[in-house]
Amino acid sequence: MSQFKQTVNKALKPYTRPLAEVDHQNSVDLMLQLLEFYITNGFCSEDKIDKAITLAPDSQEYFHEALAGLVLLCKLYLRSPKGFVKLPELQEVVKDTKLKPEFIDIVVQKFIELKENSNVSSIERPIRLTAPKKFTYRINITNLIKQKSINQCTIVLQITLENGKVETFVMSIAMFHKLRFQVASALKAIHNLEGRASMKI
Repeated sequence: MSQFKQTVNKALKPYTRPLAEVDHQNSVDLMLQLLEFYITNGFCSEDKIDKAITLAPDSQEYFHEALAGLVLLCKLYLRSPKGFVKLPELQEVVKDTKLKPEFIDIVVQKFIELKENSNVSSIERPIRLTAPKKFTYRINITNLIKQKSINQCTIVLQITLENGKVETFVMSIAMFHKLRFQVASALKAIHNLEGRASMKI
């Protein structure tokens, strides 16, 4: 197994379930349109995503998660050196996402098209941190209803920055608790630092 495939399989593992739920051509077309907009412009507003969902109401339960999975996979592919990932391997990793067979060639073709036309340096450009204007989260209970297991749920975090850009993150319950622990640890470390005498001079 190649290094690229190992990286993709590990990164896409949380998204295989929602991607497997995609069973309408219309939903795939809308996701690829949003994907192209995101890659071209560096962001995609939540309003634009919500508008796409209204055009594919049958997909709204898994749309965010499936779209996030496609975006992640596409970014991993675009960041690879030109010619590093051959067509058969790209087809195989897309197939491993559990997408329906009839959608694989469409997605692969879009990825290839974006790689030919995109500016890779802009994709790899680090995000400048700004103070969040709004922070919201919701629990996706679709899998809880189907699997009757809280461990199958995902949490969708949405951060609206000062410039209006909306960042969306999807994570498992376990990853959410890990994030909470890391944030709490950071806050405790800052509190201890502020309590030092040297900080009060």
